[in-house]
Amino acid sequence: MHDADVQEAWPNYGSDQAVVEGWVRRTHGDALMDSAEERVTRALEEQIELYQTEMTRDPAAAKAKAHLLVETIFSRKPGKPDEEAGDVMVTMMAYAACRGGRLDELARRKIDALIAGDREKFQKRQKEKADLGLADRPE
Repeated sequence: MHDADVQEAWPNYGSDQAVVEGWVRRTHGDALMDSAEERVTRALEEQIELYQTEMTRDPAAAKAKAHLLVETIFSRKPGKPDEEAGDVMVTMMAYAACRGGRLDELARRKIDALIAGDREKFQKRQKEKADLGLADRPE
């Protein structure tokens, strides 16, 4: 199914998650979609970018705090993936609420933009990240 077809058939296509999965598979291939390590690396990247947008008073202090968080978290025993993923989702729901929005609405706007956007741009960015050692190589 092409992106335009998905957008037109949105109500009948399935969950937002299915739409995103299809977009990632078409844009980056099955290997990157099915790599939990790649998916959490991309999630961390987005979380850091969100953090950066909100921590504008003192960027140097914000960066130091982010490094301290990394050191603190990695000094502890890892949790369980499903529980941690749930924590991320609940935390993002609370974030959206504090900003006066809803997480599902924020996600839907982003999904619509992805579907309407240029997949080649995302493919190029993935290759650039891979060249820096920050991402897996696309298929």
